[in-house]
Amino acid sequence: MTNTFCLIYVSRVTKEFSQAQLKQLAESAQKSNKEHGITGILLSSDGYFFQLLEGDEAAVHQLYANIKQDKRHTQPQLLLAQPIQQRHCPVWDMLLLVNPHSSPEQTEQKIQALMRLATTAKQNTEQLVSDLFCRFMTPAQLGTYATPN
Repeated sequence: MTNTFCLIYVSRVTKEFSQAQLKQLAESAQKSNKEHGITGILLSSDGYFFQLLEGDEAAVHQLYANIKQDKRHTQPQLLLAQPIQQRHCPVWDMLLLVNPHSSPEQTEQKIQALMRLATTAKQNTEQLVSDLFCRFMTPAQLGTYATPN
C-alpha cells in the first residue's frame, strides 16, 4: 500500500501571470505530476498561489522542495503536511483554478482565516481542504469540479 500524503501551501507570486501563462504552468505540472503519481490543485487568486499536492510522501516532499526554489513565487507558507487515507483529487494531475473575483483585502482575510484553521485543525485535513475550496472557488467552479461519489 502506498503512503498517501497531502501537502497544502500558500505563496505570493513575484509577477502577474496571464491566463495563458497559468495554463502553461498547469500543463507542465500535469505532465510531471502524472509521471510521479502526484495529483492536486493549483489555485491562483489575486497574486497568490494555493496548492494542494497529494501522492507518495517522498515524491510530494521532493516536489515541494523544488517548488520552494521556484522564483515565480515567494514566501511559501505550509498549511498542512500529513498522511491521508484517500486522495481529495484522485483524477486531477493538476487542476488549475483561477479566482478573479477577490479584492486584495478579501484575499488577505481569506489567507489569515486559512492560517488560523491550519494552526488549530492540524489533524483535520478534510476541514482545511473544504475551507480552501469554499473560500477561494466560485460557486460555478465548485459545481463544475465536484467529484462524483
